[in-house]
Amino acid sequence: MHWQQAEADEKGIMETGEAIVGSIERETWAGKKDTWVMTSKYPWRDSEGAIVGTFGVSSDISDLMVAQADLRKLAGTYEKKNREMAEELELAREVQQALLPDDFPEVSGGGVSLQFYRRYEPARVLTGEFFEVVPLGPGKVGFLMGEVFDKGVRSALIVSMLRGLIEKEMGSAGDAGAFLTGLNVGLSHLLVDSRHEVRATAFYGVVDLGEATIQLSVAGHVNPIAVFDDGVRQLVPPEHASGPALGMAESTTYGTVTAPVKGLRRMICFTQGLKEARNQDGVEFGVTRMLEEIERGGDMEKVMERLSGTVREFCGGEVFRNAICLLGWEVTK
Repeated sequence: MHWQQAEADEKGIMETGEAIVGSIERETWAGKKDTWVMTSKYPWRDSEGAIVGTFGVSSDISDLMVAQADLRKLAGTYEKKNREMAEELELAREVQQALLPDDFPEVSGGGVSLQFYRRYEPARVLTGEFFEVVPLGPGKVGFLMGEVFDKGVRSALIVSMLRGLIEKEMGSAGDAGAFLTGLNVGLSHLLVDSRHEVRATAFYGVVDLGEATIQLSVAGHVNPIAVFDDGVRQLVPPEHASGPALGMAESTTYGTVTAPVKGLRRMICFTQGLKEARNQDGVEFGVTRMLEEIERGGDMEKVMERLSGTVREFCGGEVFRNAICLLGWEVTK
């Protein structure tokens, strides 16, 4: 009974002199909904300070308690949905990682071979890095490095679209510029009704060992680093072989530059996120540090492992939000 608790409270106050402040009580009524009140009770003293009774004030907080109960229920629902979404995103991240190629074709011609390597350290969230190695016949191979500048599910969807377009454009994959032009047209068509701006960069090259040539074409992507007999440097294709990111303008035509492969020993393609990694002072890792690390040489896999480790070390306590994505190849006898 409510009166019994009230009586006990008042006796306790009179015995101890200690007030009860902000006590929440549930009141039950016959034939009516329960109500909630917040009550504060204090000792009532006479002029000499002796306790002669109690007094208090109560406020009806029934609406607040109902709202809190509704919020707890809603929070539980959202917590469950967030947990389910996190599990789905993790699955999507694992699938995205699994779709990246592990095995590369054997390419030989002109008395030499081309060996491909990859290093991919996924981010904690879905990101848009992708790469492909495309067999084009005896002694000829294409290699693609790209990046969708978005996060989460949208980036994963765009990458999936591009993978489908790559398969569709295989007929033009022997011409670097024509291949990127085809990808751009296809992606532009897919995004025509999208209100969300998408920027997908790509670098595509074709090595023909029989002809001892390499073709290059760039769609807004960061240029790779090449190791020549006479040193290490970042490649800078001419203007006619460089264009904007894919999907920005359907009418864009990408050109091709062709150069002799003689003297070219290694090439490492990477994504913008790697170059732009910053330390605690906001300093960018940059291409110069990448050149210095690659110039140290050594086994190709070790070079890529060392490069990724150096980037993470450079970032220090800062969270590295992007995936580390490297695609490299070297010419062997």
